[in-house]
Amino acid sequence: MSVKPRTRIFLLMLAVTLALPATASANPWASIFALPPCVADLDPLADAATTDDTIVSSGWVKGPHNVTLRGTGVQGFQWRIGCDDGVEIGATAQFTGTGAYSFLHRAQKSGANEWTPWKEDVVKIDSTPPVDDTTVPAIWHHDVATITLTGNDGVGQSGVSHMVYELDGDTPAPAGLNQPLKITANGTHTLRTKVVDMVGNESAWTTQIVQVDSAGPVDTTSVPAGWVTTPSVDVNVAGTDAGGSGVTQIEWQLVEDARSATVAGAGPVVVNVSGEGVHTLRTRLTDGDLRTSGWKVQAVRIDTVLPSDNTTVSSAWLNRTRT
Repeated sequence: MSVKPRTRIFLLMLAVTLALPATASANPWASIFALPPCVADLDPLADAATTDDTIVSSGWVKGPHNVTLRGTGVQGFQWRIGCDDGVEIGATAQFTGTGAYSFLHRAQKSGANEWTPWKEDVVKIDSTPPVDDTTVPAIWHHDVATITLTGNDGVGQSGVSHMVYELDGDTPAPAGLNQPLKITANGTHTLRTKVVDMVGNESAWTTQIVQVDSAGPVDTTSVPAGWVTTPSVDVNVAGTDAGGSGVTQIEWQLVEDARSATVAGAGPVVVNVSGEGVHTLRTRLTDGDLRTSGWKVQAVRIDTVLPSDNTTVSSAWLNRTRT
């Protein structure tokens, strides 16, 4: 008669159980289901009134972390962290470092050299700060800078919980992982960011500069009001780009004179206007973000010719009639 594989296994387990010594009968499966090789239930086993009630968190905890061993009808505990370290005695086990640790423990019955079976729990400790991966391009951003707040907590750790950011010294604010932060205010901004993991470890603050150009340059060129009597006038073509990327180019045109120029740089640029009459001066500025001020049109009026008095008087005697 053939025997199925599952039946063979059951018969083997039954045979092993019957062959166990009496001292092991309270836990017949202890020798069948393997514990780590560094521990074994070779001591007399305590009865059911003696229990190891130690509770270990199923999630990640921040290190260093203490586990308090508890039990009923016990006078002490033995425990070890993995198989590399030796067996410790006491009701408190301290965990340091980062990782998932095998925690082996058992309780001794009060007044007897009898023990509960070894138990194995997994204690997950995270003592390592996460890493802030937020980056800001070293450029001027047109209208809005969109910064992705991001970080990581490495492999075998609790994972990122959230980000924290601080803009220009304002109150720090939480943000989600990979959340975009939009900055629209014109000017240069100081952004500080950090990462918080699931157990409360924090990265150090990372400080970066964000430059936003959301306003064009302002043309401040001015010409004399009214007519001038000098043969020529020097006009300073200039402007500002407060808080922005700065003036990078100046253009000017004298329409009636058919003269013009495009000059790189922040200026000012001196334009000499000469000749009798009205001269139309057009000016425009461009900033580093290629924004322009728009053309500004002004009139320069030059008159160097003195007026002529053409009044005439008769040289003859004139009769005057009295009224």
